[in-house]
Amino acid sequence: MTSLSPLGGVSPHPSVEAFRDGAKQGEAVRIAVDGQSFKVLAEGRLDSADGSGRSVAWVEDDADTTGMFVQALSQGFGARVSAAVAKELGLAPASGKALSSRLVHQALEMAQTGQQALAGIDFITRLEHSAVAGGAAFQRAAAVLGIDPNNMGTDDRAMLDRQLNDRFEAALARGETPVSGETAAGWITGHLSNLKSTRP
Repeated sequence: MTSLSPLGGVSPHPSVEAFRDGAKQGEAVRIAVDGQSFKVLAEGRLDSADGSGRSVAWVEDDADTTGMFVQALSQGFGARVSAAVAKELGLAPASGKALSSRLVHQALEMAQTGQQALAGIDFITRLEHSAVAGGAAFQRAAAVLGIDPNNMGTDDRAMLDRQLNDRFEAALARGETPVSGETAAGWITGHLSNLKSTRP
């Protein structure tokens, strides 16, 4: 077993990466918030610099490891994916109980697959609104604003696609997929309008 430290400073909740790292190092994870860090609560072996070790046992408390893991999944993959994974694997709040590393790995794999599948749902919508691809919805938005896409440089087109991609990724993280064509049209229109206002 290992200690889990919050990434990027003190946080009341561990990240998906903290669970992933902990699950790689033992058969189960159990956490408790202990001042400035998260610690796994289990029997284990503490190795010293000279290679010797001693048996250790963390003091158990009532932390809900499974609940905190599901919350980390939601932050990392979005509420929709997290809820589906939790339901499929039966991940219910369980204060004071360890969470199997096998379940952590399985849940992370399922969440990654689910997120990729949901991103695929928006593939056509992304393409239609892509400035680089010259999608039909992009062309319509440009026409409404009186912008001739043929006069746009590759840098501007790439910037518009990055901005649009950020919107799609944020929607995916919030579990707001698939994104409607109307919503995406509003995004690209807004970004085109902003671009137009910065050009002479």
